[in-house]
Amino acid sequence: MKLDKTYLLDKISLLAAFVKRFRFIIVFAIFSTMYGYILMQVNAIDARQPSEKKISDQATAAPRTKVDPELAEKIISLEEQNVQIRTLFNQARKNPFAE
Repeated sequence: MKLDKTYLLDKISLLAAFVKRFRFIIVFAIFSTMYGYILMQVNAIDARQPSEKKISDQATAAPRTKVDPELAEKIISLEEQNVQIRTLFNQARKNPFAE
């Protein structure tokens, strides 16, 4: 095997001509491979299921809404005192999405 300068330059020029001739196919193959790899990674990430421990940790980590008992008593007493407020609360309970 020859390793002189002219031999290497000839081989490099042949390789350059080959790449130039098939550059579209080479670029298409590279991008298709990258796209396929990304799709496989997305599919692998999507297929993962959380463990029962993670699910229970997330469920217990959700904060509960706390109402001050004194405030609740105040609202109930105001509702009992005023008839218009009582009807307003009853309407809101029956249809909470009406304005």
